[in-house]
Amino acid sequence: MMFQAVLSNRDHPKYGTVSILFPISSNYYARGLEALAPLEIGDAVKVDCIASKASSSSSFSSIGVSKLAYEAYFRSEMEQKFRMQSEESLRLHQKRLAQAEKRIGELDRLFIRIYEDNVAGRLDDERFAMMSKNYTVEQKDLKAEVKNLQQQIHEQEQQIENIEKFVRKSDKYVHIEELTPYALRELASAIYVDAPDKSGGKRVQHIHIKYDGLGYIPLDEVKAKEKA
Repeated sequence: MMFQAVLSNRDHPKYGTVSILFPISSNYYARGLEALAPLEIGDAVKVDCIASKASSSSSFSSIGVSKLAYEAYFRSEMEQKFRMQSEESLRLHQKRLAQAEKRIGELDRLFIRIYEDNVAGRLDDERFAMMSKNYTVEQKDLKAEVKNLQQQIHEQEQQIENIEKFVRKSDKYVHIEELTPYALRELASAIYVDAPDKSGGKRVQHIHIKYDGLGYIPLDEVKAKEKA
């Protein structure tokens, strides 16, 4: 269900209003925050606005935009993280893919050439068999590499879409009070627990969560930047 809410500043109604369509599409988050800025609402923590009118049949008197702000911030940080990690890797993979595909074409031409040389008597059977075997093995390895590179490139290009999928999936668990097995399966693909560390005098045990479609989210870095 979609509805349009007319939002205003709870403490300063004279600042005016702004209309926001919920649920908010991924390409509107940045513009949505820009629209809220002149009204001085959209804080990541405070419930700082009220909805004076909604176009759906739902009835409510107030709405917080902290979720909007958090999701926009999360998208921004994760997109930056993936972009920094994947741009160089993507460029290298695409370059290697082009090289491998070019070499596969060269091997096709070389095989034709040695076959013609063998038929014409310019290349003896033993030499032809050895060269054709080497070319076949190399081409087989290159085709496997090409398939793997294409998969990696596709996965890297899907990272931004994965962010959106994860945000939509996590919407269901905003107010969760207990982490159920079902929620865990939906949000995480793997969990790794380090061995206890008592070197600092206290028992510390780190847990690493690999989130579905996103991998490891640098929560400490995100929180540090948010507070900066």
